[in-house]
Amino acid sequence: FSSVIKSFSSAIDLSSYAGFVVELETTSAHDPNDIHAPLGLHLQFHDSNARYIGYASAFAVPLSNSVGEAVSVYLPQTSFDRGSWIGRPCNDCQINFSSIVEMDIYVLF
Repeated sequence: FSSVIKSFSSAIDLSSYAGFVVELETTSAHDPNDIHAPLGLHLQFHDSNARYIGYASAFAVPLSNSVGEAVSVYLPQTSFDRGSWIGRPCNDCQINFSSIVEMDIYVLF
């Protein structure tokens, strides 16, 4: 996998948003005769309560008939329900969207 990480110099408040729109560009066209799985990613946030725990929402680049088409994916706040630290799940953790200190995006598969 690969990732891009952005740390914020001070916490930002995202609590007033119901979710987030990720804008993407397709990199391959859908061919019904040569079907491939879509590219999987996840967007992850960290809050100031426990910086080391990331809360992720997985999504895929939508299929398209053409390369380079602008597409978007909506991720509701409620989809950031997978808290983890170095791959270990945190079962009783909950993100605080009023104090976000880091945002990451991972290309998974």
